[in-house]
Amino acid sequence: MLDNADYQAKFGMDNPNTPLLQALSKAGVKVVVCGQALAHQGFQATSVDSHVSVVLGALAALAKYQREGYVLLP
Repeated sequence: MLDNADYQAKFGMDNPNTPLLQALSKAGVKVVVCGQALAHQGFQATSVDSHVSVVLGALAALAKYQREGYVLLP
């Protein structure tokens, strides 16, 4: 979920997920990441790839999407 600059700083190489995130975005898929998980890992919302949205917390996002008719399949 990290942008290329922050991925390079952490792992010393280009983010191999960037093309996938771009393709998903182009196909209309909304990709989200939990802001609490980002903070726990020491990242800011500004570290996230531009094709990814940050939500406050995963549980709140899951509840929102379930109200909209989506189903969680664990």
